[in-house]
Amino acid sequence: MNILAAFVKIFLGNRIKVILTEHICIKTFLKENFSIKQVLIFTVMKVIYRFSDAIITMSKKSEQELRSVIGPRPPIHVIYNPVIPENIDSLANKKPNHPWFHSSSKIVVSVGRLVDVKGFDILIKAFSKVCKKVDSKLIIYGSGPEESKLNKLIRSLDMEKYIVLAGYTNNAYSAIKHADLFAMSSRVEGFSSVVVEAVHLNTPIAISDCPGSGAELFSTLKSARVFPVNDIEKCTKSIIDLLSTNESHDTKSATINFTGEVATNNYLKVADSLMGKLT
Repeated sequence: MNILAAFVKIFLGNRIKVILTEHICIKTFLKENFSIKQVLIFTVMKVIYRFSDAIITMSKKSEQELRSVIGPRPPIHVIYNPVIPENIDSLANKKPNHPWFHSSSKIVVSVGRLVDVKGFDILIKAFSKVCKKVDSKLIIYGSGPEESKLNKLIRSLDMEKYIVLAGYTNNAYSAIKHADLFAMSSRVEGFSSVVVEAVHLNTPIAISDCPGSGAELFSTLKSARVFPVNDIEKCTKSIIDLLSTNESHDTKSATINFTGEVATNNYLKVADSLMGKLT
């Protein structure tokens, strides 16, 4: 759709203004999803994006990668997704229905589609070491094509009593809010909205430093740990560090830029800056 919009701009010129939105980290995505089709799209994009009047990305990393691809034009603005809904707190306060939340163990929660790029295999392997050091259990919410493979991995590690694939949930906020830790081990993200939600709900986070993970925003929080992509040992250490402390921190203010009001105002500012350039 972005490429089509840019083509329209070429034909109509200054009679219209075209703002593109790019949700992924271009170079990282191509590296992780290499194919002839993706290379062709990438090649066309490098040329055609330059004809737009502005581009909006979802993260600083995405902006940096896109800028290195298309050059100095057009202006690129970082506007974070408005991922914090107005009813998040009321939904989060509901009691989660998984029985492990009623145990005395520390609870680690992760949420996402069960696909390779989410790196759940790394999290499962790391947690098989965590639960031997700290009385804890891991609940992974989500569904996807890797479910059978991940369940096989859990069984091979003899972790059925400590790790569960709980399937889809329509209220992840409740699970995240009542967990002792949120973990995310992705290999690549467009931008991880669930990490923002966890920070908003004051839940400690252990996340990979993949593009789009939120590490660029939250790595300095006292209740956050960031580990390298695919690093089982450092993922293990990050989780143990956070589960071993009883400190609590109010991190909600760190997500102020992720509301609908802030995002809308930022989009309007970009549009207003272009309207005066119509000829």
